[in-house]
Amino acid sequence: MRRWSGLAIAVVASTTLVGCHQSNNSAADDVSYQDVETVSAPPPGDWTGLTYTKSFTALVDQMKIQYAFTDWKAVDFQALQDQYAPEVAKAEQAKDQAGYALALLNFLHSIPDGNIEAVDAGSRTVIKDLRAKNVGGTYGFTVASTESGAVLVDTVTSPELTKAGIKPGAAVARIGAEGISDALNSTPTTWTASSNATREDQLVARLTYLTRGPVGSQRLFGFNSEAEDNAVKEVTLSATDDKTGGLPPNSFNRPRALTASEVADDPINYRKIGSVGYIQIKAMTDPPPADKSAPGTTLINKVGEAITALHKEDVDGFVFDARSNGGGSDQAAAQIPGFWASDGSIFYQYTTGFDSTRVQQVIATSKTLVTDLHAPVVQHPVVVLNNTATAGAGEGLALQTNRMPVRTSTMGFWSTNGSFGISGGIANMPEGIRIAFPTGRSLDINKQIQVVAQGDGNGGLAPEHKVPRNRDNILAVGRGEDPELAAALHQLERAAR
Repeated sequence: MRRWSGLAIAVVASTTLVGCHQSNNSAADDVSYQDVETVSAPPPGDWTGLTYTKSFTALVDQMKIQYAFTDWKAVDFQALQDQYAPEVAKAEQAKDQAGYALALLNFLHSIPDGNIEAVDAGSRTVIKDLRAKNVGGTYGFTVASTESGAVLVDTVTSPELTKAGIKPGAAVARIGAEGISDALNSTPTTWTASSNATREDQLVARLTYLTRGPVGSQRLFGFNSEAEDNAVKEVTLSATDDKTGGLPPNSFNRPRALTASEVADDPINYRKIGSVGYIQIKAMTDPPPADKSAPGTTLINKVGEAITALHKEDVDGFVFDARSNGGGSDQAAAQIPGFWASDGSIFYQYTTGFDSTRVQQVIATSKTLVTDLHAPVVQHPVVVLNNTATAGAGEGLALQTNRMPVRTSTMGFWSTNGSFGISGGIANMPEGIRIAFPTGRSLDINKQIQVVAQGDGNGGLAPEHKVPRNRDNILAVGRGEDPELAAALHQLERAAR
């Protein structure tokens, strides 16, 4: 699962910790944990042979016991079951596969956790088809929002909009009879691949689906004219199939996790930009071996090789780009910041898991991780870039960088995804639907839950230097520019003077 921190992590020997700071993204959690050496993920729930109604009850009962953040996110499973059981029962009575899938998606998206998702298993495509039916069409433009709340056009592909003179930068005033604020707030986020943990991630999802709908459907959009009278120009648009179900590459709201094919060849790339070394870390996964008959290299070695190569080019600073890094190995996330860590060790996490025998969360002591300084050492200033699709172990770079007192900073338009749970929960449902959810927690040095957003959407790791979400930057992204990277390069080049 793309947003999960894997439970199967190599052992890191405990050391004397120096310069350990409690994350300011953890909150009080009055839980006492029993220590065990290791803990295995609970067995999957197999509810495939049950009716829709009985399978839904079984899923809720499973999550009541195994889900890691029920109290943290104030999830009332009984209330949610009462709310969505009628939808499931209606689908069962009508023998409606799509209705059943939609009820499950609505239930899961009511729990704000990016580690929760439902996918089609095997050859079944119930969820894929449901998304295509409801949001498979684009109205020919995309939108972004400024920090002040204005919703602006950022890309245009519709000939009708071009003919009407609507260009990137135009403000959306209303959709149908609804003002833009009401229209945005009423846009469902059900269609995202996983639930939305933070307010920012929810906003990105709403902005994404605000301009999508069923293929062939029509909507009336009102745009503020740039004329002095500020009149609203209305255009009726039909949704056309863009074959992607997503956003164009130059859309401001495209901080989605990278696909497996985008990561497959190599999880990193690097180059020198001006006087700065740039290293993109696409995922916390090892690259595939060049020769399948021989052991391959590791992600840590690849990052080390990139740093060494850039050192030879006399760079004055480093950008580590973790935007849209959907996670992977917690050990890699703990080790990579060791290239630029200060002296000593920086605590990374205690790892908990659900113990099926004790029916409670326990700390797996063999999975405790720290960040140790190691070669090749980066002695220049470092900036780590993140976005709302930086999730799971991908958030680890920002977590450790924020704990370092000097020479380092995090930067971006958005906070990270706030989904730092540990994988483990699986429920196999009727119609080939597989549901995954976290059964373990990441704890800071004081054994408090860290990074994971709470039920009110507060969480994730905010950038220490936030790049403004303003009109100029929205339009710059639409032109194919990268204001976040530009800001990072400017900061590092200024520091080198």
